[in-house]
Amino acid sequence: MLLSRFINSMEYYDRPVYVLSPEVIMYDVQDIMRLTGYSKKTVLKLFNDPELPKLYIGKKALVEAHALIAYCATTHDKTEDPFWNDL
Repeated sequence: MLLSRFINSMEYYDRPVYVLSPEVIMYDVQDIMRLTGYSKKTVLKLFNDPELPKLYIGKKALVEAHALIAYCATTHDKTEDPFWNDL
């Protein structure tokens, strides 16, 4: 009931409203390799990028789905971002 009222109230906004899922989805290296088709070397390089927010559980690094989408939505230029120069 509360969710339906919230969704109906979104009609009155002049700008886009983004609704995030109530579930937290986390991806590890293997998941991102499977989703994107990137090589393991590229995904490990991605996980080492300090701009990508990640969570460590023990030695395993995880990335939240929305954080990965936001990271991929931004432009990363090799000429301006020194982290990606040696890939």
